[in-house]
Amino acid sequence: MKDRIGKISFYDFHVHTRTTEIFPLLEEAAGLRISRMNILGDVLRFGYYPEKEQVKQINDETGYLIKRYRCLTGFAFINPGLGEKLVIAEIERCAGLGFRGIKLEVSVNARDRRVRVVMETARRLNMIVVHHSWYKATGKSGGESEPADLVPLAEAFPEVPLVVAHLRGCGFRGIQDLKPYPQVYFDTSGSQPVAGILEYAVEQLGPERILFGSDVYFPGGRDFSVQLACVRAARIGKSEKKLILSGNALRLLGEK
Repeated sequence: MKDRIGKISFYDFHVHTRTTEIFPLLEEAAGLRISRMNILGDVLRFGYYPEKEQVKQINDETGYLIKRYRCLTGFAFINPGLGEKLVIAEIERCAGLGFRGIKLEVSVNARDRRVRVVMETARRLNMIVVHHSWYKATGKSGGESEPADLVPLAEAFPEVPLVVAHLRGCGFRGIQDLKPYPQVYFDTSGSQPVAGILEYAVEQLGPERILFGSDVYFPGGRDFSVQLACVRAARIGKSEKKLILSGNALRLLGEK
């Protein structure tokens, strides 16, 4: 039976760009009814530990895009290892450019006290934090965080919306780690399709805590069509899919 989710437009909460010339990307998205996107920057362009000017360059490109295209929002990419003064100054600069949140990758593990400076600044400026997280048996990248590493942040900063990137990378265990914290969300991006994970997340967390994210421009099946198919194929209700594909992101960003 064909799944129907109505003529809604979709909001992709997790998009990376490699260039400011993104009209082909916008055309591709529009063809799939993705009308809004949240840009997180080319976060691995300079490796795991980017320097001050490299971070600024990534954020300047995001700032250019969100100013040029009304359909885009942007988050500031931050390396907490650069030191408190630089981190605060860059977040404040990006907030002044209209950024709505902060993206943390693998520069520093979430348990490191330097990450708390980011969370404190996010709380002060009413910004959302997106944090990369993944359970791996081997091959961790830099200071990569597991879902359990985010628990102290969730406990210490209940006022800060925390979006955990990569639902399938976090897995069933990651869902349970962060289930008790209502301000913690998961985005659907990451890895190749895994049957049953989205259904389990909806069952355990409710659909309101799940955001659609493609992680587009990263390899291994992370593109718009594959990630949309994962949501469409999930055995969850029509209203739940609508929340995941658009409603939750709009609500979190204060647009609905």
